Amino acid sequence: MNTGGRGSLEENMKVFNLVIDHLAKQGEVVFDQRPFKKIMERIKKIRATVGYPYDLLEEFYGPIFESGYVDRLFFIPGWNKSTGAFWEYKRAGRLGITLLEVKERFIERLLKAA
Repeated sequence: MNTGGRGSLEENMKVFNLVIDHLAKQGEVVFDQRPFKKIMERIKKIRATVGYPYDLLEEFYGPIFESGYVDRLFFIPGWNKSTGAFWEYKRAGRLGITLLEVKERFIERLLKAA
């Protein structure tokens, strides 16, 4: 959420919110990581993590992906510039989770409708 995408946390969150809300309205069961953002930042600070907190990804998202409850991931344009999303993409791919990329023109439609 902090890296990649549209270049700022605010813009990334705007798109993230729109996509999650749209998918949920379409009947998708969405694992929403937004509620965990603040606690992840607190843990990172408490641990005095230097650099990217890969340990948090491994400890938190790793077991979720391995649980079998996640069968596909949707990636927002610019995901490949995000350290966390790149980790998610690689991990999910190794586990056989379907990887889907949301098209920019779809994002533009959501932004116009918002």
